[in-house]
Amino acid sequence: ATHTAAAHKITVALSIDASPARVKLKFFDASANEDDQLVQGDASGRKLPAHILRRRVENRSSKPKIGFVLLENRDNCSHFLGMQVTEAYRGQGLAAVLVATWAALCLAAGFSARSGRIDKPILAHVLESLGFCSVGGTQVLLTDATRLRDCRLPSGHTVFIPKFSRSNPDLAAAGGSDPESGRSKEQRLVRVGAEFAAPTCDLLQNRVRE
Repeated sequence: ATHTAAAHKITVALSIDASPARVKLKFFDASANEDDQLVQGDASGRKLPAHILRRRVENRSSKPKIGFVLLENRDNCSHFLGMQVTEAYRGQGLAAVLVATWAALCLAAGFSARSGRIDKPILAHVLESLGFCSVGGTQVLLTDATRLRDCRLPSGHTVFIPKFSRSNPDLAAAGGSDPESGRSKEQRLVRVGAEFAAPTCDLLQNRVRE
């Protein structure tokens, strides 16, 4: 499957993870040209020899990976467990695109959609923007924290306050602290440490199309 978003034409592939019930949706940048691909290295970041890279380009196996979504499918329900966006593609709003693509595939396959426990505020924000509702959890400020213990509570108390990511469009849209002026802008609250249940099919379809 392919999806065009901003400057990227995204190819989606499916692969089995640790067990048959657990799968990964892998996303590749199909719009990258050969020159872009020839500067790609291996998984460890080392640059590969030009002849190997050219062979991979010819085999269409070297499209730069945008990221993946980890899922567990059981009882006609697809459970969103988490995701990762490759560093080179972060800060472009692609997290919302990847999650929306998963939701669209659920609708097309007739699967219900639900998440596992979500500890990252950004993922909670993306799910909420699609109409998902949290079940329990703790209300925190929308930041780019990657662990529950690093999330910032509305009172300002936390074990560690992560730096505000000014390059992240999801955070920028919600507001945040201005490190230069010291002023605080109103920030959005989200729930973490919670599972998220999908809205009705009609509402989810409308949100995905947006």
